[in-house]
Amino acid sequence: MGDEMLEKPANALPTADILGLRSLVNRHMKGLLSSIGHLSLSPQLDYCLLSPGKRLRPLIVLLSTYAVGGDLEKSLPLALSIEALHTATLVHDDAIDRDQDRRGVPTVHTRWGVGDAILVGDSLISLSISLAADYGREIVKIIANTGLELSDGEHAEASSQLKISTENQYYARIRGKSAALFRAAARVGALAGGGNGREVDALGEFGERFGLAYQIRDDIQDLMEKGSEMPRDLRNKVPTLPILHLYRNGDAGVRRLLDRGFTEGFSIAEARQIVVELESSGSILYCEQKIEENLGAALRALAEIRFAKAKNLLTELFEVAIPHVGMQPP
Repeated sequence: MGDEMLEKPANALPTADILGLRSLVNRHMKGLLSSIGHLSLSPQLDYCLLSPGKRLRPLIVLLSTYAVGGDLEKSLPLALSIEALHTATLVHDDAIDRDQDRRGVPTVHTRWGVGDAILVGDSLISLSISLAADYGREIVKIIANTGLELSDGEHAEASSQLKISTENQYYARIRGKSAALFRAAARVGALAGGGNGREVDALGEFGERFGLAYQIRDDIQDLMEKGSEMPRDLRNKVPTLPILHLYRNGDAGVRRLLDRGFTEGFSIAEARQIVVELESSGSILYCEQKIEENLGAALRALAEIRFAKAKNLLTELFEVAIPHVGMQPP
């Protein structure tokens, strides 16, 4: 087989870029919601699933199918399944944390109450399993087990304590609460596309490493981009990687501030002080380096993927989700 045969899978992409694929996902999501419009929770489900978002996880499902030469159109319900599961976790987490908004949009429990939020999250989990059911036992089992990982990761985060948390524990938490779903999206997409064992494992590794990098970036942004607002992780007393690094490497005054804040809560002025310390102590730079390390590992995993276009589209997700990385596929 000549090299020219490896330039694209046998299936043709319905669109050649990430924005087009995202639009494809959104169109099919609207069609799905129209088909269940008779449900009494339909307004809440529409609100959740049609809210603005990057659609990273369904995109990874589709691009993983494409990367192994599978039929991308046939993986669309599976992509929606992964997005439904992701959205369920957000609805439940927001209710647990009593967050009033998510990225500037009122949360479900803020608009409709905690009871509805619980029911909406439960409905989304059921919808996720229903959408995946036709793909066979292995894929359904991956999605179900991923749901367990997500819940366990969130519980581990909620019960974590600054003084005794380690970096390894932080990675275990975010591997469960965030990276697990990226890994699952890549694996089920590759399986649905007929990928072999090496391809499925490689794309799963890509998904997990991408997910780790994404979560570290999200943890940085929560602290650095809130302006006059209280960062969510400080309000909820979550010891993320930037905070852990600062606690271990800052001076005695910073450690006292963090100890007091994680016990009694932070003021806005104290939160701003922590942001200054994160930059001056090198904690942000340290986290940026960890992002680069995980993205480097994600890129190396793509060495198993034969199709150049698929690699390029997967790595385009770096700039969409984790800007300014400037890395190229192997």
